[in-house]
Amino acid sequence: MTVRKQQIESTLKRLISHALQARISDPRIAGLVSITRIDLSPDHAQARVFVSVMPQQHERRTIAGLRSGAGHIASLVRPQMHMRRFPRLVFELDDSLKKQAEVMQAIREGLDLEGPAPGSTPGNTPGNTPENDTEIAPGNVPGNVPDTPANPPGSAAGDARSDEAGDGPADETNP
Repeated sequence: MTVRKQQIESTLKRLISHALQARISDPRIAGLVSITRIDLSPDHAQARVFVSVMPQQHERRTIAGLRSGAGHIASLVRPQMHMRRFPRLVFELDDSLKKQAEVMQAIREGLDLEGPAPGSTPGNTPGNTPENDTEIAPGNVPGNVPDTPANPPGSAAGDARSDEAGDGPADETNP
């Protein structure tokens, strides 16, 4: 995928989302309408706009409203795109979010059937044991030398940005 194609898809997604939120008042477009992705044809003549609609009861009616209003939506977005040829918008229902939610629900149900892991408590998840809890004071990132009177800011030991590669101004004391 070319950078130009990605830019056009991203801009179309943003502008169409804004047009749907602020400038479309079609009563058929109901519920939460989200543009999940846009697939632009190689010749930029057509843009498939994948839409997710929640709740599910509004899907068919909303997609019908979007398809019939595609020309109007394009006329709202076209002036902001600065393209010689604007792609034809084709709205399609994207059920990938629903499938993802179903998979996550199945995973949760499977984990609930298994029960908790031996030796675990609700607040004690793997990797979150008291032995692993270490507290680092602000500014004291491991590997940095804290600023102290012995290592003032700007010194080689106290400044993390010191010129270690020797690319900075030459030091007159070094031969």
